[in-house]
Amino acid sequence: TQAAPNQNSQPRCPSIGPPTCTNMIISYPYKSRVLLLLRSVTLEFSAHRPGRTVRAELKSIFPDVDVSEVVVVPTFQPTSVDLVSIGAEVEAEKDRLLQTFLCVARSVCQTLMDQGFWADFSDPCSGYPMLGRRGSSFFADVPAIQALLRYDTLDCSVCKLILHPRWQSQVYPATLFTTAPADPLRAAMQHALAHVSVVAAE
Repeated sequence: TQAAPNQNSQPRCPSIGPPTCTNMIISYPYKSRVLLLLRSVTLEFSAHRPGRTVRAELKSIFPDVDVSEVVVVPTFQPTSVDLVSIGAEVEAEKDRLLQTFLCVARSVCQTLMDQGFWADFSDPCSGYPMLGRRGSSFFADVPAIQALLRYDTLDCSVCKLILHPRWQSQVYPATLFTTAPADPLRAAMQHALAHVSVVAAE
């Protein structure tokens, strides 16, 4: 079981070279996926204005935010092992991708907040906000991704896994939230991957 990251701790983020970017298109309120490649790392994200059900959930997660303006940004990283499996290798891969997400998410949110937008991200381990005041509920990635992207899921005893159209169960989902429009969000993602490294596998 992964331990929830300390909100005050900073992931190890040495700098490395610039990313190669493809399919750099986002159009609100329509769905479109953006694939960012950073050397051997792939991060896919899409931006969505949530429907009524998801907005109601967001209000209980972010009590200080006008959720009518919030865009949900699911991210996906392909994994080197199938997350249906269990064991030390799977846990190590989850930890590596968690640290990668934390590095990218902190950078994206800081860039957007510096421009006057609200931004936050949920802890993939607990579902609670990492930057703002937490509310009475937590964000559950799998049902939200189902609602936003209509992806299939796989029942795995105590939990459900997202089945990505390309990577199936070999994918690590995590989510950001912002009030920023498309262009600043895309630029913040590019900036994050240009200046924030991933945590290399042991």
